[in-house]
Amino acid sequence: MLKQLKPDRLYFIINIDESYASRIFEVLKEEETKRGNWPEGDISYREWVEQTFGQAGLDVLDKVKSDI
Repeated sequence: MLKQLKPDRLYFIINIDESYASRIFEVLKEEETKRGNWPEGDISYREWVEQTFGQAGLDVLDKVKSDI
């Protein structure tokens, strides 16, 4: 989910290639869905990466898998 950064708020950033990124995505999706703020629907982490970052994002995920 892409959101606009708002003034007077603090944020943290997670690289999509971190091993824990997909778990954080699932928690974020679950909590935002409960609040009614998840417009993407029931999509997987990989689908979200593709929608958000396109092929470049998928390439990053595939590289991480191949490095393991």
